[in-house]
Amino acid sequence: MQKVCLILFIAAMNVFALNLPVDGLYNETIDELRVRGVFLNKYPGVKPYYIGKFTLKDKDIRSTELDSWLLSRVKRATPFIETNWIYDTTNTAKVKVNILYEDDNFALFLQPILKVGKDSLHPRKLFKDIVAADYERAYVTLTPGNFQLLVGRERFSIGPSPYDNLILSGKGIPLDLIMGSYESNFFKLSMLFSRLDDIYDKVVDFVGDTSECKENQFRYITIKRLDLSLKDILQRFGIEFLDFVNAINFGLSDACVFGGENVLPDLFYLNPLMIGYFHQWTRGDDSNTLLCLDSRVDLNNFSFYVQWLIDDYQYSEDKNAEPNHTGWNLGIQLADPFGLKRAFFTAEYTRVSRWTYTYFRPAARYNYNGLTLGHPDGPDFDKFSLAGLYHIDRNFDISYGFNYRRKGETVIETLWPIPEMPRVPGTYFPENNFLSGVIEKSLCCFLGFGYYNLPKISIHLLTSYTRINNYRNINRKKKNYFGINIDISLRI
Repeated sequence: MQKVCLILFIAAMNVFALNLPVDGLYNETIDELRVRGVFLNKYPGVKPYYIGKFTLKDKDIRSTELDSWLLSRVKRATPFIETNWIYDTTNTAKVKVNILYEDDNFALFLQPILKVGKDSLHPRKLFKDIVAADYERAYVTLTPGNFQLLVGRERFSIGPSPYDNLILSGKGIPLDLIMGSYESNFFKLSMLFSRLDDIYDKVVDFVGDTSECKENQFRYITIKRLDLSLKDILQRFGIEFLDFVNAINFGLSDACVFGGENVLPDLFYLNPLMIGYFHQWTRGDDSNTLLCLDSRVDLNNFSFYVQWLIDDYQYSEDKNAEPNHTGWNLGIQLADPFGLKRAFFTAEYTRVSRWTYTYFRPAARYNYNGLTLGHPDGPDFDKFSLAGLYHIDRNFDISYGFNYRRKGETVIETLWPIPEMPRVPGTYFPENNFLSGVIEKSLCCFLGFGYYNLPKISIHLLTSYTRINNYRNINRKKKNYFGINIDISLRI
């Protein structure tokens, strides 16, 4: 009987076939359900999740009361108003209004935003130096059969991490884009195309360059991704995998940032089947191309994921001692460990080398409006995070954890260390390829509470304390501060 109720419950979710925002807590809830064996999506490598498509696994017959609590949060209809107040090194308040229209295979969504206060996030242009307004999200979607097409403004995150992914984090400025995908039982093919900000800058820039010639340059990004469900592929060929393995996912992402004076997108970049990394290797084009391999394995109440970002890899010894430009991320998720019922934990470590995301062509740097498209911490850092969540009952949660980060001096706008086009013999990359210069070290601890009175209201309160040594890479400079983050969403 419990299985029947759960199936009816999830079937009703088709009414709310909305993309769940990357910066919302819905995606974390879906990830926790996945670890607990309740699969609402087959391919976890692209967020926001589209909850109009879901998959049920055999474990649903053993679903618990906690599963039904979590599912009720995902099922909740779109809130009309969302408010947020952050007080730490900034003091900002935001109000978002959600307007949704759906009809069979069509959806229209608008989310205007009003912000009071200054920070580095969207929207930035202030009226009277205090108030800003714009659209945070605005798109239409078409979902005929196994296809999905989204046109408009949205935040996407690509990769298995529930927090910050390496090839696209979705934490910067929302992209105006076209995003299309096709999903089958054992693979999913996705492609994103967006025009980035135009710049007025040099064509090539590096340490020691004395040229003053600058051009107006267009900038674009394409990201192509293939997701595979390896367990389904094996079963397609009649091979049964281990029973305690619920799912094995593998992903390959390919990103190209390109541009220049009056440059328009070549048809190659719009071909979802062509991998830019190999195109650059064989033809030597001017794009900044990144490749990311990732995987996620889901067992019973335990999942782990890994991703490896390749910005540039030296297959043979480089005459200018150019190192590998790479990053990697490893994480685990545990549900009810050591008999702690209703508990959920996530731990992950991320490391990115010194020159990853940077480039000698300013138009092809991996950023958008000054913020990183990839991991929000940019290049030249490592970070360890541990987060815990305890569900007190249907209405209350408590969250806690910490993260520790080391950040070198290199940022995406740091000048390329050697001459390019052509390279000059006898010039070399610095020997240190990780944590350069004065290293900033920060420790952040947090404690939060969640309240759910669904479907009308949800409230999340997060308090934090951050301690930083060598603040902004200035030797012995310290900064300590408390933070408060309050999110309230209402359905009228």
